Amino acid sequence: TGSNSPLQRFNHTPEGQISLAGRTQDGFCIAGAPGSGIPTGGPSHVRRDLALQPCAAVDPALSRWTVSGG
Repeated sequence: TGSNSPLQRFNHTPEGQISLAGRTQDGFCIAGAPGSGIPTGGPSHVRRDLALQPCAAVDPALSRWTVSGG
């Protein structure tokens, strides 16, 4: 089931980052782990861990997301 907890609300920013919403979590974005990742199933498929990282300090290539749909 879903939750309306403020700790589970996110924003998709104009820069393409997914950041935690709410006053206490401002400044943290979902980002992939640095490095080459772990190959999974082919040369174009790589597994990376995800973590919350400070939006201003994280490599943009690891924190830019495309959201499709409405």
